[in-house]
Amino acid sequence: MTQSQSMAIDVFWSFRSPWSYLATRRLRDWEAQYDLIVNFRPVYPIAVRSPEFFHSVQPQWFSYFMTDVFRVAEFLALPFVWPRPDPVVQIVDEHGRRQTGEVQPYIDRLTRLGALAEELGAGLAFADEVSALIWGGTTGWDQGEHLAQAAHRAGLDLAGMDQRI
Repeated sequence: MTQSQSMAIDVFWSFRSPWSYLATRRLRDWEAQYDLIVNFRPVYPIAVRSPEFFHSVQPQWFSYFMTDVFRVAEFLALPFVWPRPDPVVQIVDEHGRRQTGEVQPYIDRLTRLGALAEELGAGLAFADEVSALIWGGTTGWDQGEHLAQAAHRAGLDLAGMDQRI
């Protein structure tokens, strides 16, 4: 590769993953710093793709997961709060296990919007702005003008995007 060639990476990214959120600002920095092309590939989260995953993990898994996520967020100086509402609708069953809901209004819309944002040339910027709402402590991130303003900061028009998805 010559110095004039940009490097490119594919990033498989979920609006429900705190790890995706925590990586996004650094990815945007690397785009500029290293002339990096980030091919943003939104994916459905494991809770939707493989909902049985959470039934087979060790009981300590979630507490370790949360400890790690909070530690990394603190290290990166990023706000971190479990989202309200959660992008994945889950119901807690009589055994205390989370069951993924049949209908997924938030994650379906977010994932489609993310794919369209990438087609429009602003996938990572959109993901950065929206994930900062979801994971950064904005209660009711799905209400009012929050998403429209996030899309606008990424150079996109949410109303037009919603019509296209």
